[in-house]
Amino acid sequence: MYSATACRSCGATYRNTARFCPQCGTQIVRLSDSAEANTNSLLLNSWIPILSKTPSLKGPWPQGIRIDPLGRYAIEHRIGKGGFGEAYIARDTRLGRRCVIKRLVADARWNQRIEQMAVAAFTREAHVLVALNTPGHPNIPEIYDFFAESRCLVMKYVVGEDLGQVLQQRNTGLPLAEVLQIAHDLCSAIFYLHSRTPAPVLHRDIKPANLLRDSEGRIWLIDFGLAKDTLIAEDLVSGTPGYAPPEQWHGQSQPASDIYALGATLYTLLTGDPPPPPQIFTDEDEDEAVERWLPDLPQALEDLLVRTLVVDPAVRPDARTCLEVIDALLTQSQTPAPPPLAQPPVPSVFVGRETELATLEARMQVTPALAMIGIAGVGKTALATRLAARIGSPNALFWYRCADGSGAMDLIWALAIFLAHRGLTDLWAMLQRTRQMHGTMPPLTVLADYACALLRKDRAEPLLLLDDLHLVEDHPDVRSLCERFVTEAATGSLRLIITSRTVPQLGAGLALYAVDGLDLGTTRTLLETRNLHLSGVQLTLLRQLTGGNAQLLGLASEVLGSQDQSDPEALLRQLATSSNIERFLLREVDAALSEQERTLMCAVAALLDTGGTSDAVEALVDRNPQRTLRELAARGLLSVSEGRYGPVYAQHAILQGFFYAQLSRRERRRYHRCAAAFYDEEEPNALRAALHYERAGEVERAAEIAVRNAWAIVGSGQSRSLGSLLEHLRSADLPATLRAQVFIASGDVESLAGAPEQAHQSYTQALAALDAAGDASSLRVLRARACRGIGRLLEVSLPHEALAWLVRGQAELGGVDAGEEAELCNKLGGVQMRLGNLAEAERMLERAQELMPPGPSQLRINLLHTLGTLHSTRGAIQRGMEYTRQGITMCEQLHDSVRAGQMLANLGFDRLMMGDITGAHRDLEQALTYAHQVGNRQLEAMALINLGLVALRAGDYALAATMTLDGIRLAHELRLHIAEMAGMLGLADLRIRQGLLNEAEQVIVAIEGLVTTTNTTTALAEIARLRANLLLAQAQPLAALDTANHALALATEQQNELEVGYALAIVGHAQHAAGRTIEACGSFARAVAILDSNDHYEAARTRIAWANALTPTNPNTAATLRTAGQAEMERQGIQPK
Repeated sequence: MYSATACRSCGATYRNTARFCPQCGTQIVRLSDSAEANTNSLLLNSWIPILSKTPSLKGPWPQGIRIDPLGRYAIEHRIGKGGFGEAYIARDTRLGRRCVIKRLVADARWNQRIEQMAVAAFTREAHVLVALNTPGHPNIPEIYDFFAESRCLVMKYVVGEDLGQVLQQRNTGLPLAEVLQIAHDLCSAIFYLHSRTPAPVLHRDIKPANLLRDSEGRIWLIDFGLAKDTLIAEDLVSGTPGYAPPEQWHGQSQPASDIYALGATLYTLLTGDPPPPPQIFTDEDEDEAVERWLPDLPQALEDLLVRTLVVDPAVRPDARTCLEVIDALLTQSQTPAPPPLAQPPVPSVFVGRETELATLEARMQVTPALAMIGIAGVGKTALATRLAARIGSPNALFWYRCADGSGAMDLIWALAIFLAHRGLTDLWAMLQRTRQMHGTMPPLTVLADYACALLRKDRAEPLLLLDDLHLVEDHPDVRSLCERFVTEAATGSLRLIITSRTVPQLGAGLALYAVDGLDLGTTRTLLETRNLHLSGVQLTLLRQLTGGNAQLLGLASEVLGSQDQSDPEALLRQLATSSNIERFLLREVDAALSEQERTLMCAVAALLDTGGTSDAVEALVDRNPQRTLRELAARGLLSVSEGRYGPVYAQHAILQGFFYAQLSRRERRRYHRCAAAFYDEEEPNALRAALHYERAGEVERAAEIAVRNAWAIVGSGQSRSLGSLLEHLRSADLPATLRAQVFIASGDVESLAGAPEQAHQSYTQALAALDAAGDASSLRVLRARACRGIGRLLEVSLPHEALAWLVRGQAELGGVDAGEEAELCNKLGGVQMRLGNLAEAERMLERAQELMPPGPSQLRINLLHTLGTLHSTRGAIQRGMEYTRQGITMCEQLHDSVRAGQMLANLGFDRLMMGDITGAHRDLEQALTYAHQVGNRQLEAMALINLGLVALRAGDYALAATMTLDGIRLAHELRLHIAEMAGMLGLADLRIRQGLLNEAEQVIVAIEGLVTTTNTTTALAEIARLRANLLLAQAQPLAALDTANHALALATEQQNELEVGYALAIVGHAQHAAGRTIEACGSFARAVAILDSNDHYEAARTRIAWANALTPTNPNTAATLRTAGQAEMERQGIQPK
């Protein structure tokens, strides 16, 4: 029988059916009568301060009074008074900041029971908030201090308006976009509360009045159960009518109760009306009810509200689900829709080649990757697009025209657009979020893995058509990406067609086909479609002279069609005697054009290789060109494709080059100036506007547009084109500040493109340009950005130099910009951690956290990831896990699946350290599955290595070897040196345990080589520890002891508590082997004291080793230690070896 009726956390009473305390929200763990008698009094007496034992302060506090024993907090004025509480503004005299003091004030009407309950509730809020401080949440105010004697709570001072007042002032509901932002912050906070371990924390009073919005728009969830007048009531009900669900009034608060309050709050924010009665929402009429009240809501939000407001708590969604729905709605509203897909040009005439098409179609059934090779104008693109139309679905065709200056990232962006149109939006959304938040793009290999994984998900078997690959194939990243496509095609997940003037070197999986000129029959058919009829001899001569080149035949037919056909011999004689047939035909075509046609051909040429819409051409020639453009396209002089603003007219490179050359310098500049204005204002396109301004000679305007829109241009997949433009602008005559901005933008683009040397040079040139520009705040920020750029480039290869640049960046900035300082501190923390300066790393990262703008961001994810790794490395694994969990939550909010998987792998490793082998295996298997699904090979390597460690600890040495070696091979292939080193450290430990000492020696030597290569010092203590372990296995205890002491010294110097614990354990082993039993027991004891909090597995092993050393002299204590160690091993499901 269970008899417990009082909460052990706050002392409040609850009904026998309650699962959570109705007062403080703590999960109830029921105890038997005897257990309750043994524990309850201890908990209450030690944790709950009794009001009668503490002298109370009567009346309000006067200005200037110090409310704490050290006199740190000085009262300024009272800002509010409730039923039994007061709130004050105070000043923290030590840190010079304002804060809020919540004070408990006794009421003379209270009896002793009510008085004790009030104190318990107040104390409960203090403990809840203190617990929530670690690691903290951006939408929950931080608590600074709690003073039981003066019954006051010191909290962060948030300046803002509560949303209840906002609704009263507006007298109506809030716009949907505004409510979605509020809902995101609120759901994130609730999810954080409900995710706390070992039990969820309940708020129990969510409503608009308990939501503050500060000047930056951030929402703060306040009032965590500070007792109100309702506590005086005998039935101890809590909550606010309308917002508290039925079960809360019956003393059965649970996480779903907060979800009901969330739904009621969102309803009120959307409508301005009080929440509806809960009984309206029954299974039969809930859908109709919400539709009637909120007809204009998005369907997903409408469905969510219905589910949150149902009477049955079991039907309501959890906080994670609510957050996912809100984030999906926000993503839809914040992520721009992908632009229209680029369409292949449609030739005005395509004849013949039926035999070729049939041959190519059959070949692609055997080898689904094909390259068409041929000279300019031979008809590669027309043949490729016709083949694509025969073998694939139009909706599943990805056509990409490689442009001079484009690169692998441009291709990735174009693929993301294609995939988004196919309903696979993940890559597009991730790229856009990273761009919008100025985050760091994942490595190209990760993006390529991600894109290929999404292509595999497309059931329509996508067909990729890469046109004019010869223009970019010399770029290593492009070649690498195309090699991936060839590999994927071999697996059957996609098909690939490439056109090129040169033979692509992409491996044996790519079939090659040489595109020759049109044969005689096809040449005849082509001319007949244009109503041209030549004799057999004339036709044979024309094909011979043009080589059957489709483009030259088209030009010839244009010339023949404009002349008297009674004697085509004259044209053929001229062709036969011409030294440059192409040039001759172009001149003849030009001569046959009307003045209006020639003007339009020159205007289209001035729009460069992209061409333009009819409106764009009209902006250059100032007349309606539509009819003439259509006629020129019908004659094959222009190609037509569909674009965002309608049909796009462009020219073959042969024609574009010829007609552009016909323009005078002044005409070119006039055309480019008109085009720039058009793309700046009418068909907005920042890159095209900047390109045309640069060609018009207006370089300052071009630079301003390029710099201001750099990330947006990158976000449209045109980083290489932007880089080419910036390269031209670098040598232009620009003001010093603008010139520096061009250099910084160049460095950013070059860094993104994987060109670190060029990026370093650009950042250095930016600093040189800024030296002559003065010392304004904006210039300080630019200097800091340049220094941070160099530091980012060097952080892996030369971390000491990176550190110097980042420190210089801080000095240059001088604290004038919090956002830039946060970026610098975050980078400094990462570099200090890489160098083994863990205490300084923590200081920098905490500073970055203070300075960082509110709300989810890529920068905050990076920070949480680094903080989690840092604290776990230092031995504070629980704290590290909290940061990692928070980072995973934020990744889910931003749909950053790449980083979420990486952090999940880290969380699995941390679980392993805490003795949760089952949980570790589950997380790591999930991470591995996820890596396979999205094609993230880096994550796959990390997960394999950590799964190897799980198997090692579980005693499955064969599986450990397989997993670890697979992970090491993959890490080595991907050049992930840190991951490779981690795997090799685990492998060395495994080989020592297996008794394969020569192999262990070889692995340790290889690790030392990696340390030299990467200049990473954090692993030195672990390497020394492994060497000591190897020496012990080789029966060299004295040498092992010296090496173990060296490992201990290194770990101590790095302030790495966990590694200190490991080193002490190996010191104990060496001392025991050397016959120094007393010293060994002391080392084991110190090691266990550290490892108990950080690595339960090693703590258990060390206890057993300690027991072995102690057995001859103190068998009873040894037996106790051995039993404890073995019990922990059994808990983890491990058989000690």
